[in-house]
Amino acid sequence: MSWGQYPIRWRLTLKRKKNGSVAEWLESRKNLLQTHEPDSQKVNEDLLKLEQFLRDPTDGNIEVDENDDCWNLHWLLQRIGVSGWPFAGQILPVNQKKLESIATDNQGDAVLFCRSSDEQSSDHNGEAWARIEYDAETNIGRYISVRVSTQSSLNSLIQKGNDPEWLKFLTNFIMSKSDEIRVMDRQESNKEILRLYQTKERPAGIGIRENSTPITHTSCFFPHYF
Repeated sequence: MSWGQYPIRWRLTLKRKKNGSVAEWLESRKNLLQTHEPDSQKVNEDLLKLEQFLRDPTDGNIEVDENDDCWNLHWLLQRIGVSGWPFAGQILPVNQKKLESIATDNQGDAVLFCRSSDEQSSDHNGEAWARIEYDAETNIGRYISVRVSTQSSLNSLIQKGNDPEWLKFLTNFIMSKSDEIRVMDRQESNKEILRLYQTKERPAGIGIRENSTPITHTSCFFPHYF
């Protein structure tokens, strides 16, 4: 399904959990009824209704298999891919950019940098993209951007790369800098930019996973974001 130009994919899964057998259900019900109901006929009628209910194929929550085992059923709806929080924003035209990997972690590229010009300067300005989300199944990374003045200004901050919360700190900082943020979805296998957004929305509960490995810088300096 889709929401305008925004792609949305879902997975609907039927979950089954064993919950005793028909005989166990009837025995448990019988013991309970006999404590409060002296009329054996009413007890038998109640047990018959319970068995009919358990074996009723039109009931969507319970299933009885060929071994008379009972299974509780429930449907689980899951979103496939990165989350949909930027969808309330605006889709921007996609231009494939030359992005340099500045930092990596166990999920791949963590910070990217796009120079503002082709000048062969050792300290140029440009646009930094920090990964805020990654979906392993589709291999899509989501990044948010901030304009930077020079690469060398963050030489001191690179030392914080050993802190597993470093990337989360950086993305939170970027989101606090302005009302609207630019968001990029990229296919990590071929480095193709899939979508660009501009939005005022903010994600809920997105950051580095607790077991993430520390960020490793792949060039001398991080871009400056102050």
